[in-house]
Amino acid sequence: MTIIPAPSTIERMIELLGGLQQHPKKKMMLIGGAVLGVVVLIAVGLLLRDVVFKQDPNATKIETANRVTKEVGALYMTPSEEPTIVKIEDEEKLKDQSFFDKAENGDFLLIYPKAKQALIYRESVNKLVNAGPVNLPDQQSGSPQGATPTKK
Repeated sequence: MTIIPAPSTIERMIELLGGLQQHPKKKMMLIGGAVLGVVVLIAVGLLLRDVVFKQDPNATKIETANRVTKEVGALYMTPSEEPTIVKIEDEEKLKDQSFFDKAENGDFLLIYPKAKQALIYRESVNKLVNAGPVNLPDQQSGSPQGATPTKK
């Protein structure tokens, strides 16, 4: 008994293209159909990327805040309140305050207003860079100055 292998897909395509040499209109239709198919796939891919996979920027910020709060809570006994979290993006602007001497761009500043406590957390090494009390502006006086961490 002899087993004859089925022609491969490539062999079938060669046969199809060989037959198309005799029919140039069919060849053009096949090429046009392939190009149209590729264009449709690209358009659908772009649509899916923009519509389905687009993330809400606020959801990302909330996920980051939750992650950072959890990571800091594993390192330090944090107050039982929701912190205000700010990512340090320009360390040079903070260098005149001693609390931020070791801060780097990408670190997180966590401020616990009720506990009047501030923490600087470096996620890349999972370490607290600094912790200390914070002087908050009086809510009633409406002081325009922001929170100022102080060094003990």
